[in-house]
Amino acid sequence: ISLRLSDIADTREFSYESNQPDFDLSGRFKRESRILFLGFSYSLRKERKRRGNRSRGGGFDDMDF
Repeated sequence: ISLRLSDIADTREFSYESNQPDFDLSGRFKRESRILFLGFSYSLRKERKRRGNRSRGGGFDDMDF
């Protein structure tokens, strides 16, 4: 189970300003960006059991240094 909250401080906003000889334009946008996500994942496959020591090499036990 996972839980995530985006934009905790609610700071997602931007503004613009344009000054032309004939007009002035400015604006500010504030998004509704505080979102809570809840997730769940589950595996249906069987988990393989790990074997202890291997008797057919492949490990570090039978290496000479």
